[in-house]
Amino acid sequence: MIIFHHDNSHGYLEVSANQLSDVGVSINDISGFSYYRWENTNPPTVMLFLEEDEDGSKFDVAFRERHGYGPCYHDVYTNGQSFIKSLERLDSARKRWELES
Repeated sequence: MIIFHHDNSHGYLEVSANQLSDVGVSINDISGFSYYRWENTNPPTVMLFLEEDEDGSKFDVAFRERHGYGPCYHDVYTNGQSFIKSLERLDSARKRWELES
């Protein structure tokens, strides 16, 4: 189940980095308009919030090609601004990761 978060202005698909990789999409193929969050689980997980138009569509197409059917979505609406917009954008995280390596 993929969560589709949306508010009054935009929407995002919540997927793990593993789910993205499982359908053959690289994190490097995701635009700077998507967000991410580290989950302190065992093992740690990177959750991505894919911008609905470009990145979300890319995931949806890849999922359909991989599995032969579309993902099941759970709709979560936020009245007002979604918490996702307070997360770090993926492009700024990539720049920081490049500097650290």
